[in-house]
Amino acid sequence: MVFEQNRLQRLWFGYRKQADLNKITRETEAIAIDDSDLSEEQRNVVELVTNYCAGHFVDFRDIDLNLDNHTLFQRKVIKACRKIPFGETKSYGELADQAGSPKAARAVGSTMAKNIFPLIVPCHRVVGSNGKLHGFSAPDGLNMKARLLKMEHEAV
Repeated sequence: MVFEQNRLQRLWFGYRKQADLNKITRETEAIAIDDSDLSEEQRNVVELVTNYCAGHFVDFRDIDLNLDNHTLFQRKVIKACRKIPFGETKSYGELADQAGSPKAARAVGSTMAKNIFPLIVPCHRVVGSNGKLHGFSAPDGLNMKARLLKMEHEAV
């Protein structure tokens, strides 16, 4: 996780090798910090993500995200995606409609593919119009997406 003040700047998960994380850190100029350097709000985010990964129900909607580098459309899509309830899914088309652009399902897919806040912006809950899983850029791709959805269904 990378924070800017108490706003989440970026989140990575699912990397099994330290070398992969080191590469990401170099490429993004992210700085690893000790837990003792975290504010109470930042510790809360870490705790929520930890609880989620342990298979517990978690609501990430109150986490403040840095969306400064996102377009208005992307912000609308992210806001709509964050409203998808834990354990449920929406199609790209439904998300486009909720973001106010009913014919922009492909653009929603593009926004989700560039999601820098996986889990917090639950792009894994976005599926094709036929209910099938499509695209997921986290490690292990669609298998990870399926595991996250299964975990959420079991936790509800």
